[in-house]
Amino acid sequence: MSRSPLDAASIVSRLDEYLEVEFTFIRTEGLTAVLAAMPRERQEFILEWTRRAAATNTELAFQFANRAKEALHEVGPDVVSAWCLHAMDCYDNAGLQSAMSIIRNLAGFLAVGHQRAAGSVFEEAVPILIPFVQGLEGRRLKIEPGDFAWTDGETIYLPAIVARLDNQADNFQLFKSIVTHLWAQTRYGTLNVNLPDFFGRFSAPERARAVFEALETMRLDGRIAAESRASIGACVASALNSAMRPQAAIGKPRRMRFPGPQPGSRTVCGGWKECMRRIPRHNAATRAS
Repeated sequence: MSRSPLDAASIVSRLDEYLEVEFTFIRTEGLTAVLAAMPRERQEFILEWTRRAAATNTELAFQFANRAKEALHEVGPDVVSAWCLHAMDCYDNAGLQSAMSIIRNLAGFLAVGHQRAAGSVFEEAVPILIPFVQGLEGRRLKIEPGDFAWTDGETIYLPAIVARLDNQADNFQLFKSIVTHLWAQTRYGTLNVNLPDFFGRFSAPERARAVFEALETMRLDGRIAAESRASIGACVASALNSAMRPQAAIGKPRRMRFPGPQPGSRTVCGGWKECMRRIPRHNAATRAS
């Protein structure tokens, strides 16, 4: 049987003690009203972690307590505990401002946590990716770390971690898919076209570039599929939205986008359907895009 919720007087008494309001002058009335409306188990959870955080810094504890209700709506108590501990560790290592930034950015903490749990890390993936790309036909490419995935025709640059999918195995396969598409750019002529000059002929160069990138992705999918490599064919569709760059000479490195609808989408318009039909031929050249 669940216990009755704590009343406001009990909550105030504990908050005032934990946050040392006699010396810090922290006002706890609003926080008390929020906690008083919660079930007992949630009250005790927040108060206990407020007590622990206050041993590190009372202002940090107060800000945690004010955000804990919202956090518990999004994630479980174990994640909220880890979030609070991480902020406390950050305070010890980098000071109050860094710790407060953790408390103010639960979404960022969750994203980093997902990367740690499910991401495929460059250092662990590259010993397998190097022989993989060397086994593909065409030029021998090096693999180096980069801010995002792109190639200059000599080297494939990859991010430190890929964490778009739910587990490490799938994210490693996505790493391989990205490498496959970047290899295909060097193999099938993406880098042989003077794209800056070509885009400059249009009244909206950025729009022209976005359309080209979508069509070129379709073309490369067709060329890759024609190779009939079982080790890469099943992964390629997952890479359509991954970070890629078609040509180093375009200017500042940027990601290759896929603005058009993917095959199988219910929203594919007639123009895109025709592109999907015509472009992914096994011998289509870059000019088809």
